[in-house]
Amino acid sequence: MWLSAMVALYALLQGMMLLNVKYQQATHPESLIYGSWVEQDVAPYRADRIVISQHGVAIDGRVVATDFQFDGEFLTFHQGSEERHFKFQNENWNEMTLQTDKSYQPVFVKI
Repeated sequence: MWLSAMVALYALLQGMMLLNVKYQQATHPESLIYGSWVEQDVAPYRADRIVISQHGVAIDGRVVATDFQFDGEFLTFHQGSEERHFKFQNENWNEMTLQTDKSYQPVFVKI
């Protein structure tokens, strides 16, 4: 009895998680953030440029990830062995900040 209750609870939780993922994909499609992004508040020749498309993420002309996750609040992808997290600042999805442990957290604006 106890084991079957645990299995049922696990199945219910898995179903809820799947529904949440489907909801996020419907309300926050990845295409909201497709485009070119430029780092702000640095000299133009030092600014990183990020391009996000259905093909993945490119930084300064190099493809760094062919897969990424977007949940409406965060963009996450792997660049080599490092996981990078960007937080969107508003619901227009036109400004994002790289979340780092350093005091400098670059801000990128969609152009």
